[in-house]
Amino acid sequence: MRNLRRQAGSGDGNWWATSSGAPVSGDTDGDGRADIVMMYNYAAGDTRAFTLTSRADGGFDGVRASWYAAPGMW
Repeated sequence: MRNLRRQAGSGDGNWWATSSGAPVSGDTDGDGRADIVMMYNYAAGDTRAFTLTSRADGGFDGVRASWYAAPGMW
């Protein structure tokens, strides 16, 4: 998780909490490579997914917000 936090631009103790979100892997863009998606539930009740798409060289592109649900919608 340390490398994901670094890529996301936040330091240790900022942004990631296991009670609020969890990373999962899957091919989100149909290129045959496993990407990483992290669902995050905010204290205000909204939920957002963040995606790191995999590259052919084995690395990942930067974190992007890929889905959002307002409080009470999901």
